[in-house]
Amino acid sequence: MLPSQSRYFLGHHLQAHGLYEMQHNGAVHDFIRKCSPDLILMLRLYEVELGNTLTGEIIGQLFITFKTNYVPTEYSLETELQ
Repeated sequence: MLPSQSRYFLGHHLQAHGLYEMQHNGAVHDFIRKCSPDLILMLRLYEVELGNTLTGEIIGQLFITFKTNYVPTEYSLETELQ
């Protein structure tokens, strides 16, 4: 589970790149829950400290790959219905 700052960062980038849609709420929630905190920390370092503008694209590609192979769980279905 990601710390709240990392969840916010990840959700913000998915939304900024047009990948966070309400119909994908369960997929987004599961992606955020399963994403490695180390990966998010590394991407934030690239973006904030090094000024790398490709960070959002990297996150977007990771999410697209995740969503392509995504199988909803009972928990994610509950999230989509809320």
